[in-house]
Amino acid sequence: MNRNEKAAMLAELKALMKEAHQEARKPTLGMLGGASIRAVQAQRVVNAVKHVLSVGLEYSMERKDVQILLEDLNRRALDEVKQEMEEQEHAQ
Repeated sequence: MNRNEKAAMLAELKALMKEAHQEARKPTLGMLGGASIRAVQAQRVVNAVKHVLSVGLEYSMERKDVQILLEDLNRRALDEVKQEMEEQEHAQ
């Protein structure tokens, strides 16, 4: 995996994580244990992509570094969602 492919995959994963966080925050009528069905589906996609990506990255990185990278991507995606929500609240 070259550097551009890795960067593209990480950007796509961050976008998926952000979408999962956005879905998890939406109020829904069809709740399933506190999470919407779309949020559960989004999280499953994120988990699958994380697994495939981590397996690929382990060839060029140590396992603990891969986990740190994925946690950082998730944290940044969540921060972006929180910031967008705060901006929407201030705009109202």
